[in-house]
Amino acid sequence: MDTIILLVFGCGLAFLIIKGLFGLPKDTGKVHSSPYVPPGNNEPKPSPTKDEEQTSEQTSLAEWKASLQLMAQGMGETIEFTYESRDGGRSRRIIDLYGIFQSPNERIYIAGFCHTDQDDRTFNINNITTMIKHKSKRYEVYEYFEDKYGLDVY
Repeated sequence: MDTIILLVFGCGLAFLIIKGLFGLPKDTGKVHSSPYVPPGNNEPKPSPTKDEEQTSEQTSLAEWKASLQLMAQGMGETIEFTYESRDGGRSRRIIDLYGIFQSPNERIYIAGFCHTDQDDRTFNINNITTMIKHKSKRYEVYEYFEDKYGLDVY
């Protein structure tokens, strides 16, 4: 009986030495299973559709617009200026101004109906690249808001 115990012990010790010398994987002999996937949910989620992306974009835009603080109510006056978009494109804009807003990061925006795009638009005043034309008079951007609305937007 002692011989059997010594033989088993010796084999176990020999296995450990060989494992240590040759670097056998620690999980040798273990059965691996894939993570549990509930029935019916084993298909990958499809990529968002254009409609879903557009809805997400609209939600983000709506949240951003809700964060703006009204500084002055526009009088619906028509103004004209050249605007540089985020991608660097420039275009002439004619808008009926209905509001001047400040964002949480203190940027100033004007909002109004844009005749160029035939839609309501919001413009960062820092991206206005020319003087603002109102009727036949031209104003520097900051001068316009000070003269017409009493706002110091520097």
